[in-house]
Amino acid sequence: MAVIGSLHGLPISFGTPGLVGLALSYAAPIVSLLGSFLTSFTETEKEMVSIERALQYMDIPQEELQGCQSLNPDWPRQGVIEFHNVTLRYMPSLPAALCDITFTVGEGMQVGIIGRTGAGKSSVLNALFRLTPICTGCILVDGINIADVPVRELRTHFSVVPQSPFLFEGSLRDNLDPFRVSNDIKIWEVLEKCHVKDDVEAAGGLDIHVKEAGTSFSVGQRQLLCLARALLKSAKRHDSDHNCSPHFHGLEHGQHPDS
Repeated sequence: MAVIGSLHGLPISFGTPGLVGLALSYAAPIVSLLGSFLTSFTETEKEMVSIERALQYMDIPQEELQGCQSLNPDWPRQGVIEFHNVTLRYMPSLPAALCDITFTVGEGMQVGIIGRTGAGKSSVLNALFRLTPICTGCILVDGINIADVPVRELRTHFSVVPQSPFLFEGSLRDNLDPFRVSNDIKIWEVLEKCHVKDDVEAAGGLDIHVKEAGTSFSVGQRQLLCLARALLKSAKRHDSDHNCSPHFHGLEHGQHPDS
């Protein structure tokens, strides 16, 4: 830092060396203080973005949880799914993700939907689970329109293995059977059906600690574990949103769990 004298200001010669040193000692921290100020300003701006996102989530319309249809305790008994002229758009300005589709999945049938990225495979599941409201048409399960079924009850009777499987931090047992409704024998039977029993035994059994997001296992293993969790749920219908992963070939060409 340079100290410059001026004819219009106080000449340096008028000050003593002590005053000059004092001025320098007070001026030196200004640089670090400015740096700290800029850092704090940047961090505050980043945190405000988080608040903005939280406010956006608060403004999302609440989905309708109630239904007007009284259901039998054993619904769905057969699990027949019917799509009738279903059209789905994620936003009014976007093209239809599903356009006037009609099909029926009978009792005990195993159906695969094949298509390129963006063809609408995941949109079928979004419509079935009422994650996105359909624009036209209707979806029937055992002859009952799912729009008339309470959302929580509808999702209780179905299970899904997402394309990006997720495991919670904790024991593997809690991930597979969070409500503790199955014994160890049942859990191991399901793991064997899903062709992941050997991997779990090699990792240390049901009481091993699963890291956050399930990073203790590979993506394929996480998908199979999520499938096992879905089967242990004893839902009437099991849906899987995954690509042609080699981890599923053993299920598709061997003993596939009933769905």
